[in-house]
Amino acid sequence: MVVASIDIQGGKVVQLKQGADLVLQRDDVEALAREFDKYGEIAVIDLDAAMGKGDNAALIRTVLPLGECRAGGGVRTVDDAARLIDWGAKKVIVGSTAFRVDGKFGANGFGTNLAFLEALARRIGRERVVVAVDAREGEIVVDGWKTRTGLPLIETARAVAPLAGELLFTSVENEGMMSGTDIEALRALKEAVKQERDPTTLLTVAGGVSTIEEIRMVAEAGADVQLGMALYTGKVSLGEAFGESLNWKKCGGMIPVIIQEARDGQVLMTGYADREAVRETFVRGNVCLHSRTRDVLWMKGANSGQTLRLRRLRADCDRDALLAVVEASAGVCHTGAWSCFATDQGLRKEIACSLPKGDCPRSFSGDSWKPPRGYLNIRAASLTPYVPGEQPRDRAYIKLNTNENPYPPPPSVIEAVRNAASETLRLYPDPACTELRGAIAARYGVEPENVFVGNGSDEVLAFAFAAFFESGRAAHEGLPVLFPDVSYSFYPVYAALWDVPCETVPLRDDWTLDATDYLRENAGLIFPNPNAPTGLALAKIAVARIVEHQHRIGKTAIIDEAYIDFAAPGLSAVDLVKAYPNLLVVRTLSKSASLAGLRVGFALGDKALIDGLCRVRDSFNSYPVDRIAQAAALAAVRETAYYDGLARRIIQTRERVCAALAPNGWTVLPSSANFIFIKHKTRSGKEAFQRLRENGILVRHFDRPRIADYLRVTIGSDEEMDRFLEVART
Repeated sequence: MVVASIDIQGGKVVQLKQGADLVLQRDDVEALAREFDKYGEIAVIDLDAAMGKGDNAALIRTVLPLGECRAGGGVRTVDDAARLIDWGAKKVIVGSTAFRVDGKFGANGFGTNLAFLEALARRIGRERVVVAVDAREGEIVVDGWKTRTGLPLIETARAVAPLAGELLFTSVENEGMMSGTDIEALRALKEAVKQERDPTTLLTVAGGVSTIEEIRMVAEAGADVQLGMALYTGKVSLGEAFGESLNWKKCGGMIPVIIQEARDGQVLMTGYADREAVRETFVRGNVCLHSRTRDVLWMKGANSGQTLRLRRLRADCDRDALLAVVEASAGVCHTGAWSCFATDQGLRKEIACSLPKGDCPRSFSGDSWKPPRGYLNIRAASLTPYVPGEQPRDRAYIKLNTNENPYPPPPSVIEAVRNAASETLRLYPDPACTELRGAIAARYGVEPENVFVGNGSDEVLAFAFAAFFESGRAAHEGLPVLFPDVSYSFYPVYAALWDVPCETVPLRDDWTLDATDYLRENAGLIFPNPNAPTGLALAKIAVARIVEHQHRIGKTAIIDEAYIDFAAPGLSAVDLVKAYPNLLVVRTLSKSASLAGLRVGFALGDKALIDGLCRVRDSFNSYPVDRIAQAAALAAVRETAYYDGLARRIIQTRERVCAALAPNGWTVLPSSANFIFIKHKTRSGKEAFQRLRENGILVRHFDRPRIADYLRVTIGSDEEMDRFLEVART
């Protein structure tokens, strides 16, 4: 098993070298917990409490329900431990108090606080007790590794083992150094634990582990691994670490997988996975297996649309079987039944959720299932929301992380806003955006009936998913909606929100979209052009080929052109709208029109498509675009020459920056957007991101498979980009 470490100090996620020197710092603790939960347990450590410098209790209480967490740091009493369990911790880590008796170490001859550990086991259960045996040069150290105890590691661990469900061994001299852990000490420790009368004590090692080979060695020694610095600096990915922690030798290279529905705990089916299938499960976000009949990799639902979206993957105690907790888009059995073991969807869920909180039997829910938080329904509680770019308030940064335009709108737009901010604000806005739709129609050569306006293109896209893509069991023929695997990360969020079966289509190795991958049966498709976050554009002839195929099979094609104004002329699919009644082109005024703060987006398409969007809108909110936004957007649409000039200026800056980066250790994808997608040849994405952030520059880093080493950098003003280049070159 792999345990991801979240160390919290001063309300932020940190990594310290040997427990002292701050190496990196992040603000996204909740997003990290949700992501890490896919791969294994999470160790949430309150460093301030451990060092007696206050605590982060409020934040930790928020984080613990987000995954399968073990918590520690400053646990000095049995009540402290019980409180963490009540907050949602699966296990509790104790350190200093386990070895100190009346202020002394080894006072009882065993080197342990037996009374404390016994009381702790009675209160929360021995299996939930993790004792941290932190050692420096073979000696137990406590109090944030500042105090030497004089207690020998091996003998002390042997005494502790009968009172703990697990030992956490940290080689302190290696902590944060990424120089390797003490494998020999680990083996000796494992042998000492095995000699105890109760052989069930587990062992996890932390400190210094930095390579996949070391993870493999730790696993072969019979221990789990906890990752910190190597994870945050990109040296090791959790998906790869998870795969290598499994006991492939014991299972002959093919590991059984039990698949369980996250929402009701029901077992749906079983299958087998090899290393490739485990890796692809994390990459695609849907369960992949190995067909023993055909001897090939296959993704459940690739053809039928009956996908199994991964929530988390877990290994059993021997690491030779897997439990995949998923959200099924439809029935999984080839007979048409919901489950290979039962026919009724939701039966167990209804029984389980009718019981009082805390009375949900393990046979109904499984260890991984948790009741919805507060009064949320199950779907809302299971959503993984879109995470917008960081908007810090702690200092002034150069913001190159949210693709905003660095230049202001023209004076006519500002004046339109002032004029609209009048006594008429007491009245509702025009729900049909009649004047604005007319101006957009005139600019793009269509009729007003071919235009839909919404509160930003994100809302337009959300309405499009609801209007054109079938959900759940109603999904036509069980086929999925298609979109690229590396693309706008709101698409899978919309799919989950509307319960739309979907399938991600891998981009080529050069990050381009292959049109032929979409020329197959599907329930609809969507992709950005230019793509985000890669910035690469698909030729118009290829777009037309895809749209033509969709028209032939009677399905909708949505082209998201948020960044089209920064691409080569003639690339837009707008002029295809009249020829193809199945084509919807979505645009925004946030990027090229410098109106991100007002939230106006629009779609161009056949009247029937626009009517469909209106039906969804009017079932949700009939007045999504306010008076001020409509006035500003109307003025902006009429300022073609001004915005064309801004786009040319940004493109010139983009090309200058790309040319400057290439000779200085960066790989730069050819961009057609107002951002660039770059990778350093020696630094990981996390290292490069942190280096820029420490120098006052924010960029976007997506800690996701395939693109974890890349950064998306918005093109700012020339002065901002000069500063970016100054830091990026060092």
